[in-house]
Amino acid sequence: MKVIGGSFGNEAIANIDIDKGLVVEYGDSEKVIYSPEQIQSVKVEQVKERTFDRTAYIVGLIPSSILCSTILGWYGVLLGAVIAVPCGYWSGRQKVVIIHFYDEKFIQVECESGDMYALKEMKKNP
Repeated sequence: MKVIGGSFGNEAIANIDIDKGLVVEYGDSEKVIYSPEQIQSVKVEQVKERTFDRTAYIVGLIPSSILCSTILGWYGVLLGAVIAVPCGYWSGRQKVVIIHFYDEKFIQVECESGDMYALKEMKKNP
């Protein structure tokens, strides 16, 4: 899991080890292992992102401007450019888990659904 914030910096990596618990690797080669008993809280959030992608806009621009230009000529090309704007927007969801430990440290990780459920279960069943 990629660490995107917290006490260990943005370059850290977190992994779930079934036997040990949560392993956080940071710095040059430093490693901290948190057992399920050391986890104070686990908070799950889904963050929505909406971005504009030029490539998707161009992919939408070509067919819409060709189609509109056959009907309206050069005005159709302009209309196709306007119609293609919504094609350029992409939305996605990012699963973010914030984990607080009893030693006053925390991490914010971006993870998949399986890791998210494993972290929640780790907190429920120490």
